[in-house]
Amino acid sequence: MGRMKCFHWLLFASVCAGFSTPALASELPARIETDAIAITNAALASNPKTLDRVYRKTLAEVRLLHETLVGKPFDERHAREVSQAFSWLQLVSINQKNGSMIGAAIAANQLSAEMIRFQHSGSKKSWDTHWLGYLGRELMLLTMEDANLNSELLASRMSDAVSTWQRLRLEIIKNFRDKPLVEEGDALFRRMGLGGTPDVLIRQGKDLAAFAEKLSAQLEG
Repeated sequence: MGRMKCFHWLLFASVCAGFSTPALASELPARIETDAIAITNAALASNPKTLDRVYRKTLAEVRLLHETLVGKPFDERHAREVSQAFSWLQLVSINQKNGSMIGAAIAANQLSAEMIRFQHSGSKKSWDTHWLGYLGRELMLLTMEDANLNSELLASRMSDAVSTWQRLRLEIIKNFRDKPLVEEGDALFRRMGLGGTPDVLIRQGKDLAAFAEKLSAQLEG
């Protein structure tokens, strides 16, 4: 038993050491963003087993991300974003224990936003693409929670989505080959501007998140 525990500890230590290399450490925010979206999806699917598994993985990754900041020149923005990441994960856990899967999903989506801020501040196109995905999920989740109670937040997120798309489309249209993406995005936002019932708003939020994922695959892939 003692040898087995020692083996597991050495294995964990070797994984941590691997993550500490510059190449892998730079991938951590993207991995955490992806896992945060997976937590959101698991919560919406009421799948506690998957949620627990991805939650533990994400917590370990956030701890490793924190470790990569130690010994480096102090970066207030990154320090704040990692601190907030721990807070959002705690809220995921609290909401799950209280039986509020929508609350857990909202907290996980906020974690994805922290990682978008962490990794994409230097690239406006990349930032806007990933931010649209966050906003799409946010519009969906806030509507699912309570469209009336969250009406001001929803209006703010919608305004943010419109302005984000307007910036992004100007970058995309520079490459004529990507004109169909601009036309698809414009059509999506025309539909979203018409409003509708909560069910319609939820579907539009899902559509925006899916469109952002498509943009990311084609523009960054």
